[in-house]
Amino acid sequence: MNCCPDPIPPPNQKSTDLVNALRLLMFVQLIIGIVKMVSFNPFVGLYDLISCLILYQGYAQLNYCNMIIVMFINGLNVIQLLAVIGAIIQNGYNFMSNTYFQTNLAAIISYASIVLYIAICVAAFLAYREFKALAYEGNGGGAGGQLFGQGRGGTFLPTRQPQSGGYSSNILFV
Repeated sequence: MNCCPDPIPPPNQKSTDLVNALRLLMFVQLIIGIVKMVSFNPFVGLYDLISCLILYQGYAQLNYCNMIIVMFINGLNVIQLLAVIGAIIQNGYNFMSNTYFQTNLAAIISYASIVLYIAICVAAFLAYREFKALAYEGNGGGAGGQLFGQGRGGTFLPTRQPQSGGYSSNILFV
């Protein structure tokens, strides 16, 4: 897989709007990640940069699997920052204290990141639903309409057909 693939044009207006929203959120997360690398240390912002790369790959190829990974990564970031806020409240510190953050800028960026991560999770979930629907219909990227072994558009979902009489030698249909 190419690290930065050429974008697939979205086939409908809803997916176009989602791709544009994801692109905007990716650039905001990229800026936040670079600022974190400069203001904290290089490894704090690295997680954001990796998330940006996966987010780009997801919206560029309309790949719903990458959207799951983006939701997971940003969900972990939300949990981690909420744990830090919980520790600050538990210990009775000021929210802008230098006990947990080196500077006030670092505290502001951390608190703003929570809102960003939640927005990315919501947008990634909406994109996941849309991109998966496109893949199932055979109109988009991701599996390209080849889900469940179908070579062309459409899907084959295995279904269970009850036998006449309601029962077979080893299966009881109620």
